[in-house]
Amino acid sequence: MRVLLVKPRSHTDSVTPPLGLGYLAEQIRGHHRVAVLDCLARGLTTEGLLREVRRRQPQVVGIQVYTSDREVVRRYLRALSRLHPMPVIVVGGPHPSSVPQSVLQDLGPAVAFAFAGEAELPFARWLDLLEAGDLSPESLGDVPGLIWRRGGEVVANSPAFQQDLDRHGEPAWDILRPERYPHSPFAAFVKAFPAVPIIASRGCPHRCAFCAAGTLSGHRIRYRSPEAVVEEILRLKRCHGIREFQLADDNFTARPRHVARMCELLLERGVNLPWSCPNGVRLERLDSALLALMRSSGCHSLAVGIESGSPRILEKIHKRIDLARIREGLHLVRKAGIVTVGYFMLGFPTESHQERIQTIRLSLDLPLDRAHFMLYCPLPGTPLYEEARTSSRFAPDGDFGFNSTIHVPVGTTATRLALQQKEAFLRFYLRPRQLGLLLGSARSPAHLVHLAGRVRRWLLSSPGQVT
Repeated sequence: MRVLLVKPRSHTDSVTPPLGLGYLAEQIRGHHRVAVLDCLARGLTTEGLLREVRRRQPQVVGIQVYTSDREVVRRYLRALSRLHPMPVIVVGGPHPSSVPQSVLQDLGPAVAFAFAGEAELPFARWLDLLEAGDLSPESLGDVPGLIWRRGGEVVANSPAFQQDLDRHGEPAWDILRPERYPHSPFAAFVKAFPAVPIIASRGCPHRCAFCAAGTLSGHRIRYRSPEAVVEEILRLKRCHGIREFQLADDNFTARPRHVARMCELLLERGVNLPWSCPNGVRLERLDSALLALMRSSGCHSLAVGIESGSPRILEKIHKRIDLARIREGLHLVRKAGIVTVGYFMLGFPTESHQERIQTIRLSLDLPLDRAHFMLYCPLPGTPLYEEARTSSRFAPDGDFGFNSTIHVPVGTTATRLALQQKEAFLRFYLRPRQLGLLLGSARSPAHLVHLAGRVRRWLLSSPGQVT
């Protein structure tokens, strides 16, 4: 079958190869003709998508959907539904995984099927059924994670998480063509371009109340073999000219032996590429010896999810971190010669103005080289979502991005919350050391333009819809 996998155009600072679609493409390419269309990277509007669909004539269109992409995807669906013949439309990604029972109704009748959880192997099985014309309830009911209609009822099959990640192989990099992507990586700061995200593990055992990682990839961490990861990196370097990689894992440092083995292989194989962990790691299991090994293998930056300076808020969001241990760990990271990055959130439910000040003060007090301050976003599928959903200060149809005030805690306004976020950025970066590091981070004129755009977005954007 002819299959077109689509990444929607959305408002984001990061324009990177869509790993999820790349893994899907790799699984089905042996039996189906597959292409990936990144509307974000190519700057395609809805009309641009339609032109591509008319040109390629796919029988199946699969769309990756984040909650923040819903309105864009609805426009796509309205346009695609006017085509004759209309392709079979299936959606997957974080949003369907978070709301499996309501996603078909949410996106409308143009969507015939959806997938929750990791879909590589189930998607391939479903395509084979579709090609064979076998859409019986018995067959569809055996496809893990499939969301489908049986009469007037929506059926959401339980997802399954593949334990042997090496079975997925690598993303179809020859289809994604990472060397063609702009200088706007997953994390803003890199040593060299082109830079790509890769994953070495999936799953998250932690149950932070604001995060849906466990819903998307399960609560058990599963690892790719270090040998497979390093082979992928070498292939990216050799075939696509990649000069840096970013580990997008949720818990890369959870198993020190795995980290050490991968670092040893990077050194043994002479990979000689800088790398970073921009998605936020936990520091509990890192010691000086392991950090030194990471640094010698090319690691130049580690991000840590700290979230709040308020002990009450940390307990409320189930973060379960010790701020004294965080401080100690950050000192070790910096001593190893690795840049320290802290992630914080402002605007959690019931959070007070004074607690946000605590968070800003903590960011200034910790040994951090860079920091990022996001506004709390109540993501579907998370425990805190239900609390936010019942609040009168929540705009459920708003922009689900981490720079959007779709949720405002009692006691403040959207304008005040947005100003406090800007205050946090300015107080952190308008210090001589941090300002010097920031100004010295640009690696090319294009990268400088990208960094300037990020600064403009975070400091000059207006607050969202809740007032």
